[in-house]
Amino acid sequence: MNQNTFDLIDRKYQCINTDQRISLLVDILVEGLSIKEAATKNNIKFSTAKVILKLFKQEGRIGKLKEIQLTQVEICQQRRHKSLLLDDNAQLCQNLLKQIEDCKTRNNQLQQTLTIYKQVNNQFKQE
Repeated sequence: MNQNTFDLIDRKYQCINTDQRISLLVDILVEGLSIKEAATKNNIKFSTAKVILKLFKQEGRIGKLKEIQLTQVEICQQRRHKSLLLDDNAQLCQNLLKQIEDCKTRNNQLQQTLTIYKQVNNQFKQE
């Protein structure tokens, strides 16, 4: 392997915490510094500073995006979907309860009919 290959293997990503990100964005957007000046001031690589600014402008986020972190739009969509599911489930439960009540009513009717048949049958046996 040549020296360039070793450089790529040993390259470490720069870890930028949220405070550094905020400071960079304040320097650029409030103080009016150039990206290069703000990056130098905050000890951040120029390319990293560009990405931080771009993500802030496009997505409105400052921190690193974690896999479990969702955007506001995704959260609203999930809430709406859950709400619809809850409404559907509530309607299904109401339908099932009505069916159960109908079955109970029908069962009572059949019990009454059976009781009448038993009485009639007992009368015929006695005769």
